[in-house]
Amino acid sequence: MKAPLLILCCALTFSVANASTASSAATPKPSFALQDVDQATFRSSFTQAMKIGSSDTMARLFKKNPQHSALWVLDTAEGISNTPSELLFKRMDAFRKAWKSAFGTEFCKKMEVYFSLLDVSVKRARVKLTTGFNKKVILYHENMAGEKLPYKFTALGMDFERLGEAFDELGDKYYTAQNFLFAGLCYEDTALGKKNADFKRCCVNYEKYMAACESIELNDPQYKAMKEHYIRYAALGFATPKAEEEGKPGAEGAPATPGGAKASVGAAVTVEMEFDLVEKLATFSRPSYFLDEIYPIWSSVTLNKKGSRASIARIEDGPDVLRVGSSDIQVDVDRDGEGDVELPIRGRLDPVVMDIGEGASKRKWAVLAITGSETDTYQGVQVNLAPNDDLVNIYYVPAGSMQGEINGTSIRVLDDNVDGIYGSPALAYGHIGLTKDNFQPEMDSVVIGKSKHALPWSEYQQIEGVWYRMEIADGGTRLTATPQNLPTGSLKLKYKGPEASFLIVRGENTYENTFFDLSSAKSVEVPVGRYRFYYGMVSKGKKKQLLKALILPSAAMPIWTVSEAGMEVEVELGSPFGFDWKAEVADRSVTVIGQSVCVTGVGGERYERVWGAVSRPEVSYREKGAKRGSKGEEMDIIQDQDALYKSWKAAWFPIDVTLDKRPSVTEVEVQLVEKKNKLFGKITSIWK
Repeated sequence: MKAPLLILCCALTFSVANASTASSAATPKPSFALQDVDQATFRSSFTQAMKIGSSDTMARLFKKNPQHSALWVLDTAEGISNTPSELLFKRMDAFRKAWKSAFGTEFCKKMEVYFSLLDVSVKRARVKLTTGFNKKVILYHENMAGEKLPYKFTALGMDFERLGEAFDELGDKYYTAQNFLFAGLCYEDTALGKKNADFKRCCVNYEKYMAACESIELNDPQYKAMKEHYIRYAALGFATPKAEEEGKPGAEGAPATPGGAKASVGAAVTVEMEFDLVEKLATFSRPSYFLDEIYPIWSSVTLNKKGSRASIARIEDGPDVLRVGSSDIQVDVDRDGEGDVELPIRGRLDPVVMDIGEGASKRKWAVLAITGSETDTYQGVQVNLAPNDDLVNIYYVPAGSMQGEINGTSIRVLDDNVDGIYGSPALAYGHIGLTKDNFQPEMDSVVIGKSKHALPWSEYQQIEGVWYRMEIADGGTRLTATPQNLPTGSLKLKYKGPEASFLIVRGENTYENTFFDLSSAKSVEVPVGRYRFYYGMVSKGKKKQLLKALILPSAAMPIWTVSEAGMEVEVELGSPFGFDWKAEVADRSVTVIGQSVCVTGVGGERYERVWGAVSRPEVSYREKGAKRGSKGEEMDIIQDQDALYKSWKAAWFPIDVTLDKRPSVTEVEVQLVEKKNKLFGKITSIWK
């Protein structure tokens, strides 16, 4: 879906009308002036600059064309979410640098995060809402250029406000901002005339516009101009009165004990963090799908014959890995073509420590690395993953951490998403074993005090009864913790099923970068606010006999609202377990698509990437409304090397099964039942 071009053709200009009476207050008058801009030329120029690696030109193009730039960022982030490709990844890498250089913010990363987490229902809703927004923008310009009928602007203002709220519900802050901007303009005197203008309503919408922009770090010239415009309105008394900061939710200052009672603490603490190697996988339990002995599904670097090289994924301008000899693998830290650090290939887990970053951001980073053996297994099938002269796969997991102390309590930040930054924002990635349109979150973690249980890295974190807002700088070498006054309640987990390794919820709005692991305690204290399920994992067994499954949210899951201090809200997850799937109904057959089959829980959660316990349900169908179904037919799974080598992805799912059907049966319902899954036990779906 392409973003609307109309916004690109609009630049805000302001004038101030001087008046002699209070009734005709000297209010600034915004209007849209159409500009002769060429999106194709801009994109072509930027592409050429990318080809020759001209960072200055790319940044200059972004700075001169902020609205073109923002919409191309959206297009690309959405493209990565729907159909990721190397071209889109490279383009987004260039966008991040150009935007940062031009405007100094992380708008591109915010857009990547947003689109990476969208499920199908949200994507569909966005298409419908964006179509509606485009139509309203056309009507706005037609009325502005034509008769300027006040009743049309009033109606449009209300429509834009409704659309803004709808986009906000979807978490789309960019279009939330654009809708509230247009809503505010609809109540200006340039639209309604001096007698009918509603400057207070303008300010309400501009406040929402600015808040949405700030949440995604969209500080382009349009935002800056509107902020100055709003400040002038505020000076004339039209802005929304500000609540007293003392004792209000989110106000900085003395933190709160459970329920919001204040505790006495000091000012913000800035800590210089020091590197510390985490040498063993089991040193801490961490909220990660990967940190166990199932290394064939870890991140990996693939090298071919002697002389080949490869990059370590996710680290911007990070080290390369070189195959100097058959058994000589080196890390090229400074990327000068020469090896700097040995990367052992001894078939055992070895730590590898290297330097990354430059200047104040220079820091140590580490992984635990291993190569495969001739007798590995992949989803129960024996495979040979041992290195040879033509190919070597080096599997690795994070082993780096930064350690410091906050008011006498140790704090350790671990780079569990292996992007080279300690305390970076959580992101979601596509992985083998996920059903279509689903992505796996990966995030850093934090260990507080002497605990062996790491919590998800979170912007708001409680340490020894005190709430802090955490900010990381220079790749994780410096941390600032600012005490907060937060009224709090709690989320209480109700769960039955396999052992929950971690169950993480994510806050909204102010707390969109705040995460809590509900598996860490029977009742978890959280700031007052709204929370959604983010991701989790269940497991059974140990070491290479481990069975596990990733847990992801679905559109059907509830939002849990802790609406007041001291309130406890129950979160129900787990059994009874069911299935979700897709089926194709033909004239004489019903086919259940194996790679769509997914275990579901009582809360609507999805259990994806099942390792070691791939479902083999029996499939039955019946005519819609009938009481009895057909005899169940069991779905098969891949159990031999030949089938595995044809499709490694297929090994994570049952194989398609087709049932015969009479042509006279036109409407059918399907049910999946597995009597005893090794991880989940009995799984029974509804008829659908």
